[in-house]
Amino acid sequence: MPEVSHGRRVVLHISPGCVLSATADANGEGRVGRLADGVGAAVPDVPRTFDTVARGHMLNKGPFTVTTRWWLESVAGAISYTVDDGSPGDFVP
Repeated sequence: MPEVSHGRRVVLHISPGCVLSATADANGEGRVGRLADGVGAAVPDVPRTFDTVARGHMLNKGPFTVTTRWWLESVAGAISYTVDDGSPGDFVP
């Protein structure tokens, strides 16, 4: 399972129908924010809002009907993540 260490970030491209799951370890804490869906969009390449990945917890995003881009950052400890197929009945517009 890929991992983001303290002070690092990754930008993930999540395909339609997939779910991003981010999990903080016992000492970890992070944040996840959705970027503009198109590279080079007029919107700055920094999320407007973030959701927190709390210590020892998991946060899921998706599935979406379009390709989405996500900023995943560790602010303490490590954050591991997976991208898996979602259930077709769970799509978010």
